[in-house]
Amino acid sequence: MNEAAQMTVANPCVRHCCLNEQDICLGCFRSLSEITGWTRMDTVQRLRILDLSRHRRQLHAKNHPGSLAMYLLNSSNDSEVGRSNK
Repeated sequence: MNEAAQMTVANPCVRHCCLNEQDICLGCFRSLSEITGWTRMDTVQRLRILDLSRHRRQLHAKNHPGSLAMYLLNSSNDSEVGRSNK
């Protein structure tokens, strides 16, 4: 089994849920379908979603200085891999 398949990926929800016009959460930057499908995803799929959400957060922070996204980028250590499996 490869290393990614053995990891547990923590749910990236930060409990600041607010969907934008594209149904992207402005708290965790996952799409609505990514949020609702999280529990059914395997580790590789979850890691891909984390990469996509990180990219979305960076774009949002660049386009909206002073936003929650900018705060989260500056204050978190982005440790998505953990024990939680929400």
